[in-house]
This record gives sequence, C-alpha cells and structure tokens, in this order.
Amino acid sequence: MPIDKVEVTVEPEVPLNTRFETEYRRMQKMSDEIYREKTDIRPLGIKAVLLRYCRFNATHKLSIVGVSQMKIQDVAELLVKVFDCNPWEIRLSRVDFAIDLRNVGMNWIRAHVRVPYKRWRDERGFDERSKGLKQGKTLYIGSNADLFRFYDKHAQLVERFGTGALGFDGPDVGSPLTRIERQLRTAQIPSAISTLAKLSKNAHTFNPFAPLWIARGGQVDPRVGDYSVRRTLEGAGLRHWIEKHGFAKTWEMLNTVSRGNARRIVSRLADFIPADPPGFEFPDLFASYCVGLNRQLGGTA
Repeated sequence: MPIDKVEVTVEPEVPLNTRFETEYRRMQKMSDEIYREKTDIRPLGIKAVLLRYCRFNATHKLSIVGVSQMKIQDVAELLVKVFDCNPWEIRLSRVDFAIDLRNVGMNWIRAHVRVPYKRWRDERGFDERSKGLKQGKTLYIGSNADLFRFYDKHAQLVERFGTGALGFDGPDVGSPLTRIERQLRTAQIPSAISTLAKLSKNAHTFNPFAPLWIARGGQVDPRVGDYSVRRTLEGAGLRHWIEKHGFAKTWEMLNTVSRGNARRIVSRLADFIPADPPGFEFPDLFASYCVGLNRQLGGTA
C-alpha cells in the first residue's frame, strides 16, 4: 500500500488510554538519546513502538508498525488504544509513501533518475546474504526530513529473511522489482496532509513522487560518425560516469565543475545516456499510487 509508515507526535498533556496504561506500567522500559522511555508495545497486541518524554520538549511519539497492511481507519483505531485523544487531529511527525515497480531494475533507476534540488546522499549495499542477487543496493537522495530511497525489493527480502523469502507467490526473482519510497518528517510534511484527517481527505491530490526527474534513455550504440570527435569522447565519458556513479551523482559533479550547467551538458549529450531496454516504458507512478491508495483509504481499486 502507498502509505508505508506513520509516526505521530503527541503533546505531553494528552493522557494514555486508561486500559492501556494499566498494562503498560507492567512493561519493561528502555531509553535512548532522545526519549526517556522507549517501549515496543506489540506484546500488548498493538503494532507500534511508544516513545515517551522527549528530552527536549516532553512530547511523546508513536511509531506504527506495518502501516502498509492497514487502512487509515485501522491507524486511527490503534491511536485511541494508546492515547485518550481524537486520533484524526493528532499531528503526523513522519509519513512514508512507497510504490513497487515491476520490470524496472535498480540499474535503470541509478542511470536515469535524479531529484532536483536534492543532493545525492549515499548508496549502500545489503549484507552478504544478498550478494547472489544483482542490483542489491539502496540509493538515497535528499535529507532525513525529505528523503527518497530506491532499492531492489527482492534483495531486501533476502537481507531480512534469507533466500527462503523468495519462495513466495509473486513475480519471479529474475524479474526486477524496485521499491521507491519517499520519507517526510515534521518540517517537510505539507499542511494538507499533516494529520490523519487531512491525509485521508487530501492524499489523492498529493503526489509524493512528483519531484522525480526521469531521463529518457539514449542510443543503444551511438555511431562515431554521427557526432564530432569531441562530442563522441564527451558522450562516452558521460555514459561511463553514469554507469559507474549513477545519474544523480554525475549530475551533481557536472554542476560543480561547470558552474551549474549540468542541464545544458546533459541535454547536448542526451544520446549517450544509457539506453532503455527494448520496448521499455517507465510507468505512471501517480496512477499506480492512486490505485493502491484508494484501497488503503477504505475505497475500492
């Protein structure tokens, strides 16, 4: 489902649900650098982690687990099991959106996708259990407050559960399956989706994937005779850099060395961007997002 994760911030004066508080008192509490109490409350039948008494402002946070398998009404009902509150008006402190792309591999994503105004951040591989799978890396673009993640969904399953995780009913492991996620935290969550009520009302008009910039594939094998020697060598260098470092990082490098002229350079050398597979067409992300979202908000596909 498109809404993949939800966290809420609860003001310190909001009390715990009376029934929940009785059971919660018996639980062992941990702490971390930010919260005085950090407790996994799933043993109580509530799929969430409760963090209480922020060391900076005394607020509480509830991090809900498995939101992608819930409807928005389920999230609201979970909130009232923990806090004596109107769940629809509680402020969201984090919301993640996700979409799975079949037949789109991470190699293609690396070579054709960037996010304007957001810097390439990192690229990390899964652990050694996923080395048997190609493309087992995660690409990060943006900051913690507004972050895009791109990764091979098959490799993630192997990393979490071992190779046996691929024996599920679904697309064959040989067919690429790429997950795109966008993580928004408090300061970057638009006002139109800043509470559960607003998210339920306005999610259909908010496109979390709108910032993505998709480059069209270039020529499969650009012919030397069709370009000047200089353009051929520049294009070959561009393709090499994109294949080695990815499109987003290459764009940043070009902007740095050309005083912000990456767009002009890439446009002039567009034929040398790595080619698309035969018959490839990048899917309409927003249309796919809306189909899943309709189910999650309580409608039908």
